[in-house]
Amino acid sequence: MKRYSFFKKQENHKSTDFTDVLEHLQKSKDFTSFTLNFENEIYCVSFFDTLIDKDIMHRDLLPFLHTNSSTLEELVHNLPIEGLVFTKNPAELQSQLLMGYIANFHLQSMYLINLKIP
Repeated sequence: MKRYSFFKKQENHKSTDFTDVLEHLQKSKDFTSFTLNFENEIYCVSFFDTLIDKDIMHRDLLPFLHTNSSTLEELVHNLPIEGLVFTKNPAELQSQLLMGYIANFHLQSMYLINLKIP
């Protein structure tokens, strides 16, 4: 019987689009992606459950998404979390998600937040 190795396929998966990467990652039962809507501000948050610290996410990230930030820079400035990465590279998105980052899409931009379990 041939076994499917998600992470091995993952490393070899090349994509030119964020949507393709996220669709590929969603094949894992450990991958979570959800949308939040706060007063007409829409956020898409994606991560691997076992790689991030959910306490930090709930305490330090989600409440700040609810603030009325008119620009991405303003939102990022208000976050009490270091280690943010802005990217337009789908390969970097995949790589960082596999290392314990959360991907957050907002205001037509995508940034990665380091919430690795220490």
